[in-house]
Amino acid sequence: MAVSVFGSGNVLYGSDYPHTIGDPIGCFARVDRLPAGVRERVRGRNSERIFDFR
Repeated sequence: MAVSVFGSGNVLYGSDYPHTIGDPIGCFARVDRLPAGVRERVRGRNSERIFDFR
């Protein structure tokens, strides 16, 4: 997974919405299985930091 290669501080969750190619349900399940801190960073904290959202 990208987290193991690039580190949890460098990965953003994204989709290819509205395209339905791939396995979005499986992707959500894999993200859900990440440890809590990693999951929070991937789901949104990294985006907040990178794009300076407040």
